[in-house]
Amino acid sequence: MINDFYKNKISVLKRRYDKLKQNKEKLLDLIDENEIAEAVYNSNAIENSTLTLLETEQILAELDMEKSFNLREVFEAKNLARVNKFLKNQGLDNNTLVIFSSDNGPEHNNHPTTWNSVGETGGLKGRKRSLYEGGVKVPFIVRFPGKLPAGKVDTTSIIASVDLLPTICNMTGVKLPKEYKPDGENITNALKGKSYERKKPILQYWQGNAAGLNWPRLSADDGKWKLLMNYDKSKVELYNHITDWGEENNVAKNHPDVVERLSKMCLDYYHSLPLIKRPIEK
Repeated sequence: MINDFYKNKISVLKRRYDKLKQNKEKLLDLIDENEIAEAVYNSNAIENSTLTLLETEQILAELDMEKSFNLREVFEAKNLARVNKFLKNQGLDNNTLVIFSSDNGPEHNNHPTTWNSVGETGGLKGRKRSLYEGGVKVPFIVRFPGKLPAGKVDTTSIIASVDLLPTICNMTGVKLPKEYKPDGENITNALKGKSYERKKPILQYWQGNAAGLNWPRLSADDGKWKLLMNYDKSKVELYNHITDWGEENNVAKNHPDVVERLSKMCLDYYHSLPLIKRPIEK
C-alpha cells in the first residue's frame, strides 16, 4: 500500500502537472512534450522525472513502500531508457554523447531519505556529504558509438565533473574563450581508453553538517595524494591514493611538505570563492 507520505507526493504532483498544462510550460520538449510531468517538492526520486503522471502513479502503486528501497533507481532506469529510445528513434544515438553518473555517494543508512538513495560504497570511508572517497567517488559511464570504445573499464583515471565542460567542448569542436580558465581539464583521452595523466588538482569544499565523517571542510586530490582538512588546519589527514584507496592510513606526519603544499592549495582555492558562496568558517 502507498503510505500517506506518497499520497501527498502524488497530490503535489497532480497540482504541479495541472499548473504546467495551464501555463503551457514544457520540460524536455523533444521527448513526448505533451506527456511530461514535473515532479517536485522533497522527493529526489520524482523531482527529475520525465515520466507521465499516470506512469508515476502506476510505479508508486506497484511498490510496497514499507519494503522497497529502490524507488529512485526505478525512476532513473526508466528515464534513461526513455531518453535512449528517443535518440534511437530520431537517428541520433550514434551522434550523441550520453553520460550517466551521480552527484555524490550513497545516503546514510539511518537518514530519513535513505529510501531514495540506496547504495554501497564498496568499503570506502564516508557517504553522502563527506569528502572522503565514499562520499565523492561515483560511477561514470559514457556512451558514444563509433567515437568511444565500448566495454572499456578504467579504474585508474581520476576525473571530476569540472572536467565535463572542457571535454565536451573539445569533442564537439567548440573553442572555449581565451580568457576563460576552467577548473577542470580535457579528459578525452581517458574516455577513449588512451593514456591519461591528470595535470590539475581536484579541489572541493563542504559547508554543511560537520558531524562524524563529514568533518573535512576542504580536500585536494593531486597525483597520488589526497589531503583533507578543516579551515584552521587543526585537523589534517593525508592519504596515498595508490596504496590506500580506503583512506585508512593517515600519513600526514610523515609528509609535512606535501601537507603544506596541498593545504595552501586548498586555502587559496577557498579564499578565491565569491564571498556570497563562501561558507561560514567553523
